[in-house]
Amino acid sequence: MWGFFGRLREWLDEPVRRQYVPAVVTLVAVAAFWLVGLFGGLTVLRAPHSAVVTLGWLYLMLFLVAGSGAACFFAVTDIVRRVRSRRRSLL
Repeated sequence: MWGFFGRLREWLDEPVRRQYVPAVVTLVAVAAFWLVGLFGGLTVLRAPHSAVVTLGWLYLMLFLVAGSGAACFFAVTDIVRRVRSRRRSLL
């Protein structure tokens, strides 16, 4: 009835798969952040601004880049931990 989204919801309704959703959403959000940055998301720095505004944007970007790296690390660590514990419980 719902097509793709209905099948996706049915697939995600299984409790084993649902536990991976937060980590996967985090990885998708970080990938989207980097794709936007790659395709011109930093053009805000091209326009002439005062030094304080430019410095503020640079600090914000530094925070976002460092935060995205940490988010990826924790998301991948969470997924690996869950996969290992599931394999251990199945053996």
